[in-house]
Amino acid sequence: MSDLIEDLQKYGVNRKEIESRFMGDYEFYVSCIKEFLSSDGFADLLEKMDKKDYQAAFEVSHGIDGVVGNLGFTPFYDCISTFTDYLRNNDNSKAVKMLPELKKEYEVIHTLLVKDIE
Repeated sequence: MSDLIEDLQKYGVNRKEIESRFMGDYEFYVSCIKEFLSSDGFADLLEKMDKKDYQAAFEVSHGIDGVVGNLGFTPFYDCISTFTDYLRNNDNSKAVKMLPELKKEYEVIHTLLVKDIE
């Protein structure tokens, strides 16, 4: 558990904020992280973007945005929040251009979590 928290802090998670949000219940926090890892939401988002179904992509992105915001994954949250705003405002070309950055940020947090949780 301490490796996970330490790695998340290095990544940019505010430990005090997470402790407050999850009322110090690290087991619940980890269970939420496991739920995030088991979700196919990001793959679904990429599929919607590939099909140029930007409204559906917005809906998926908005959901991911909320989850990672609650989990405190600040760097990924900042990235997906901007991406979601582009889709919300129908600025789809900016969203498409941002996909490589979004994928990279997802891989960073996903790799960190898999290393420490699984």
